[in-house]
Amino acid sequence: MATSHNVSAFSFVPSHTSIRDRSSVQSSNRSASRKSHNILSMKVSSPPPYPVRVTVMGGGNFGIALASVVAKKGIPTTLLVRSEEVAEQINEKHRHPKYMKDIALPRTVRATANKKTALSDATYIIHAVPVQYTRDYLNTVKDAIPPNVPILSASKGIETSSLGFMADILKECLGEDRSYAFLSGPSFAREICEGVATAVVIASEDLMLADDLAELMAGEDFAVFTSRDVIGVEVGGAVKNVIAIAAGMCEGLGLGTNAMSGLVTRGCGEMRRLGIYLGARPSTISGLSGVGDTFGTCFGPLSRNRQFGYRLGKGETPEEIRASMTEVAEGVDTSIALVKMIKKRCKGYRLDLKYPILFGVADIIEGNMRPLEGLKGLMNFPTRMENYDERF
Repeated sequence: MATSHNVSAFSFVPSHTSIRDRSSVQSSNRSASRKSHNILSMKVSSPPPYPVRVTVMGGGNFGIALASVVAKKGIPTTLLVRSEEVAEQINEKHRHPKYMKDIALPRTVRATANKKTALSDATYIIHAVPVQYTRDYLNTVKDAIPPNVPILSASKGIETSSLGFMADILKECLGEDRSYAFLSGPSFAREICEGVATAVVIASEDLMLADDLAELMAGEDFAVFTSRDVIGVEVGGAVKNVIAIAAGMCEGLGLGTNAMSGLVTRGCGEMRRLGIYLGARPSTISGLSGVGDTFGTCFGPLSRNRQFGYRLGKGETPEEIRASMTEVAEGVDTSIALVKMIKKRCKGYRLDLKYPILFGVADIIEGNMRPLEGLKGLMNFPTRMENYDERF
């Protein structure tokens, strides 16, 4: 069962305790605070150095947001960016010159473009590079990553070249002799930086690592749950972006709330079907990383994938939209990779009828049909049971 870590990693004060009560017990919990450091440092293999240090690889919006989450806990946090010029501006002005320029970063965030400086003494490494760029990026930094240092991936999607999830890419690039964890859930970067209440899940085959990372990152405005269901979290994080493109198209075409609600619900059904086939738990698909993240991405105004779909619905081409975007809409490449993966890994009759939304989005992005044609096709599907795999 997933556990909630809605407490400070260093005070062990319960989340329901009032601010006044938290202040009154703070001094009595100093010893517990020291024990917390020990818990964060205890690993079966190669205990990490003390004090805890975190490096975030990737200086985009989500990398900035996660660096802020950790740094607000008073933990030394390094943001590994691509250019020294960007690093200097972050260190001097405590703002990123390109992404969320109006957001002030905690002063405990330091940036560098030097991979050895950033990674050599890291206790934990957070990976926030888009999936399609991950393999090339890791190949440039892997020699600087110390052995046994665990990696927390915040990237979502499926690689177009290998049809693999992030768990596959990380193990292929960095080896299987370290622990990996995967963060997902409804979590827009700007809202995280602004201190808006956010809940996420961290999944890992190493539950001790998931627990440690939850303690490391959880705060009053950032709740962290844990899970062992890595494939469930990965499926949810990939598929929800494709559903969001479909939802955006629905809105761009002006089809109304009824149509969008029905489409998103059916999309979640396809997510569940695929997840179960690949070994995910239904409870994970219905949780934060599945349905939860889908709701945020489909209905939230900050969603890049929803915006991409909206512009498709308004008549723009994928090429036109991509040329004008400053950040990656992961669902675009993932939609095509997802269909290829389904055809490769899922056996059975008429896969296009089992995953009509996922297949339809890919067809539209590849130019095989128009958005209105695709969405009308979904409405004209043959009448049958809502869930064909529950005929009993």
